Amino acid sequence: MMSKLNFERIENEFYIWYLGSIILNIFLAKEGVKNLPKERETHKELFFEYLDKIDNIKQFSSFL
Repeated sequence: MMSKLNFERIENEFYIWYLGSIILNIFLAKEGVKNLPKERETHKELFFEYLDKIDNIKQFSSFL
């Protein structure tokens, strides 16, 4: 399935950000993070917003 998405083509870059966003959303939900954003202008923006949330979790956990 992954090879059929043809990630090498710039037109298909959307799939990379979309899949990454889904994976990060699942991870954050398992960590108990609530009120996760579901929509942004692009999935790339959503992906980086989820990464920011993970960075916040890491910073908070370093204080514990």
